[in-house]
Amino acid sequence: MYSIRTFAFVVMIVAVAACAGDEPSTSTDAPDDQEQASMADHDMQGHGGEFAFGNPADATDADRTIKIRTSNELAFDPAEVTVSEGETITFSISNEGDLPHDFVVGDEAAQDEHAAEMAEEMAEMSSEMEHGDANAVSVPPGETVELTWSFDGETEGLQYGCHEAGHYEAGMVGEIIVEG
Repeated sequence: MYSIRTFAFVVMIVAVAACAGDEPSTSTDAPDDQEQASMADHDMQGHGGEFAFGNPADATDADRTIKIRTSNELAFDPAEVTVSEGETITFSISNEGDLPHDFVVGDEAAQDEHAAEMAEEMAEMSSEMEHGDANAVSVPPGETVELTWSFDGETEGLQYGCHEAGHYEAGMVGEIIVEG
């Protein structure tokens, strides 16, 4: 029926959820423009001032919105999106399950970097994992959050992934195809 590996994975997810903190987030609003700009300034400092695969953008500058759904199945729907080079996209990510997720835009190096940050936070047993990177947002259960990104950099190998413990490894990753 179920393998020991599957059972261990489920136990790990439950343990991570239990360690996530007792105070649920009550905000469903994205940060205002000033907060988003401040976060982007702070976040870009940690990345040498810019991202190779584009830049955070203001939602008012978005060319369109792409809706992404997450759930307890550890998958993104859709699992692939197509954007145009130079296009600014607002990703509207809704979490329809009861597990926390995150949404990270980036190439393989950015995904690896974020995974390392998440692992470090888990090792320190942070009560609430807040994303400090402009290319990442937390998506609490039952909430919808937005991330706006301008695809004006390198366009090969871009993904969106979830780096909650075990999610990315279980296949919670989507592909971003950038057309020239």
